Amino acid sequence: MNEFDPNLPTGADAKECERWLRKLVSDFGPGFHPDTPAAEYTDAEGKRLPPVITDALESSLDRVFAILGDSRPYEIGIEEKRKLLEFDQAS
Repeated sequence: MNEFDPNLPTGADAKECERWLRKLVSDFGPGFHPDTPAAEYTDAEGKRLPPVITDALESSLDRVFAILGDSRPYEIGIEEKRKLLEFDQAS
């Protein structure tokens, strides 16, 4: 997992939600899944992420789903994971 921004910008529209989610998946890596509670994620050392990050991530994802609907966030996640996995195989 690389550094990632758990904060969706205030006032984000659908286009901004898609951009933010694509970057989140790309930075977070293929292990990201929107259904996994943020509090269950760990850093590279196996430590749980701090509540300030997990709370912001949960809030941002709730907003993304409210704006994009129930299926679009998953579609974006799958698209981005495929890109990551194709890149890994090409290396």
